[in-house]
Amino acid sequence: MPECPIDRALPERFEVKDWEDLFIRKNGEFFPVICNARPIRDGESGKGTVIEVLDLTEQKAMAKLLRDSDLRFTQLADAIPQLVFITRPDGYAEWFNERWSEYTGFSHQQLAGWGWAQTHDPKVFPVALQRWKECLATGGIV
Repeated sequence: MPECPIDRALPERFEVKDWEDLFIRKNGEFFPVICNARPIRDGESGKGTVIEVLDLTEQKAMAKLLRDSDLRFTQLADAIPQLVFITRPDGYAEWFNERWSEYTGFSHQQLAGWGWAQTHDPKVFPVALQRWKECLATGGIV
């Protein structure tokens, strides 16, 4: 395990920014932290160090829950036969399930943004886009 740079911040006169490390609780349990340190100087000599330590246990747990939830959603959306996609309110597409690529023959990269528009008949697309905008404005359903 590498040495924590906080121990060297004062004697070597440098700042530590966003150093991730593991600390040990009294019960022996390890927990993730992020540390910052800044030496307090008096001319050339160091007088002390300001140290900030933030326990990341809750943030790491929430990040894991979010990743797990995202994975479950993706697995579900890819398992159903329907075409599923996520867009911003303006129609800019951010995500597609695998069915979109299988159905259209376009890759996710080709579909992203406004690429999905190329999967529609150019004569029909303006009407579909207008209905989309109306539904967004009114909360209606197509």
